[in-house]
Amino acid sequence: MAQKKLLIVDDSPSIRKSLLDTLEKARIFSKIVEADNGAKALDFLMKEKFDFVISDVMMPTLDGFKLLSVIRAQPRYLDLPVIFLTGQKDSVDKIKGLEIGANDYITKPFDPGELLARVNNLLGLKDLKDQLEEKNRQLEAVNKKLEELSITDSLTGLYNRRHFFERLNGEFSRSKRYSLCTSLMLLDLDYFKKVNDTYGHQKGDEVLRKTSEILKVNSRVHDIVARFGGEEFIMSLCQTDPEGAFIMAERIRKGIEGFQFASPSGSSFHVTISIGISSIPDIRINNINDLIRIADISLYEAKKQGRNRVVIG
Repeated sequence: MAQKKLLIVDDSPSIRKSLLDTLEKARIFSKIVEADNGAKALDFLMKEKFDFVISDVMMPTLDGFKLLSVIRAQPRYLDLPVIFLTGQKDSVDKIKGLEIGANDYITKPFDPGELLARVNNLLGLKDLKDQLEEKNRQLEAVNKKLEELSITDSLTGLYNRRHFFERLNGEFSRSKRYSLCTSLMLLDLDYFKKVNDTYGHQKGDEVLRKTSEILKVNSRVHDIVARFGGEEFIMSLCQTDPEGAFIMAERIRKGIEGFQFASPSGSSFHVTISIGISSIPDIRINNINDLIRIADISLYEAKKQGRNRVVIG
């Protein structure tokens, strides 16, 4: 059971002693702190975290109402259980206290059994609320993870093909509407089958993951990077003209070409990549299929020209 701390606030030493005796015998709280006025109580509350407050209403300098108003203004104390002690039987004061955030009222002189029952009731409600919030946090975390898994390629950590097209649809429409430049890159590792055949599929997976890492490092916040299938990748570059796309593509190409992979035998090897680019505005491109088709033609041309190069469509 989590240890809980109680703050008793009352300017009457005899009332504080009665409260202390009652609650210590019940062993509900692991620590009980006393304050003889609201100002001291507030100082305690700011210095350490409390789990429960029992406070008198009528106190000099800072009364219970003002103390509670300050407490509720602190985000960490929004749900702090607070019981007011009052010698007044007037319901107006009780209504005021409840309106500003008191959880319960006990009239002085208090009955020890009633006090313990009300304290335990509020602690029980608070524990249930905390458990519910924790379960909700766990559920949110699970849902977030499931959402990530549904849009992510499990091997590379990049977006998957389906999510890429969902995002590209919006980007393409926005670019068309506002006459913005958008470029698309299709990237394909050269002779990747040879890597798998020579060094094994585990090493091939390592090459795919490293390629993905280089793509992510060289992308910007609003760019969309995905695994298109097999050893092929795709990138959407928002507000990027063909020249800007070429510069980025060359940076990626050189990064992949320059990386040294270790083979299972201890030697090293390198891989290269071919990249095709398409961009809008372009009179040939009316939809996403056109954008991808021209990038694919450019990629084919890069392969045809000898691979390890960038071609703009």
